[in-house]
Amino acid sequence: MGEGLHKVNYPKLGVVDLVKIVNVIDSEPKKINEVKGLVTSDYQNFLEKEWVSELKAKYKVEVDKEVLKQVK
Repeated sequence: MGEGLHKVNYPKLGVVDLVKIVNVIDSEPKKINEVKGLVTSDYQNFLEKEWVSELKAKYKVEVDKEVLKQVK
């Protein structure tokens, strides 16, 4: 969207908004304090997936179906 008046439809809500854009700012890198939490979380998720994959490759998982029935 460039500068000017734009119509934004929300058909499921039955709403139409008019938005006036007066200035378009070029994108720029975010500051470290704005992304540190997201980056840390993503990296922890990555490490956890790698760890679980290594554990699955190293150890066989067996489910005792009788015990499983008892806890359900």
